[in-house]
Amino acid sequence: MFDHFGIKDVFIGIWKYKWKIILASVIGTVIVVAICALFPFKTEKIDLDVGDAAELQMKTVSFYLDYQGSGEAVTSKSLSSAFLATMNDKACREYTVDLVLDKYSRKDIAGFMGNGITEASVTSNSLAQYVFSATDEDKFAIKLTARTTDEGFTETLLEAYLSWFKQVAANTGSQVKIVELSRNEQVVPLDNSNTKTLMQKQQWSLTKVAVMVFIVCVLLSIIGAFFRILFAPTLNRRSDFEAVGLTVLGEISIKERN
Repeated sequence: MFDHFGIKDVFIGIWKYKWKIILASVIGTVIVVAICALFPFKTEKIDLDVGDAAELQMKTVSFYLDYQGSGEAVTSKSLSSAFLATMNDKACREYTVDLVLDKYSRKDIAGFMGNGITEASVTSNSLAQYVFSATDEDKFAIKLTARTTDEGFTETLLEAYLSWFKQVAANTGSQVKIVELSRNEQVVPLDNSNTKTLMQKQQWSLTKVAVMVFIVCVLLSIIGAFFRILFAPTLNRRSDFEAVGLTVLGEISIKERN
């Protein structure tokens, strides 16, 4: 079937489906533009000191504690509870804030955290509010999450607390090993009066959105038409007829009439 398939077949097929391609592209463009222009983001109301920020950069790491000792009473589940409890200790907050302030000054933090955050308010207690933890349903794995208004700062804060857990594990006589399972990140829109649609959020004009979506839809439609042509070929040239044993006496050009 593919032996006689050529570029001529592609152009003939695309021309054959031109109105379907245009119609599908227009419909797709209208749907996407309507979604971008009419439907706002779902936002979250959050009790954090983030000034007037519209969104938070959230990063999460999941891990479990692998106990390598011989104590039968010690399990990953019991270790998870014990390790999480240390996050409330003063030592944990001082350790993590020292790591963070090695990379960011209090002035820097106050600058990108938004209105209402001052240098004096950047303390071990204030930074702790941006990090929270939980365990899975089996109380086995720990999920550690940090979210602030700055992506780089969020990463630094997350790594500081992960470093704390590693230090606690090392202090147990190297009998506990932290095994990382996964990492993920996402943007969390906040609940405020400036909730915007996707188009407004990206600061794109309606015309720009429509043009870009239309081009993408046309390309996708052409690709779809190509595979349709590929697996449902037609006889488009003299050699195609001869290949099936038909003698071609001549060619007649037929023009479509309205």
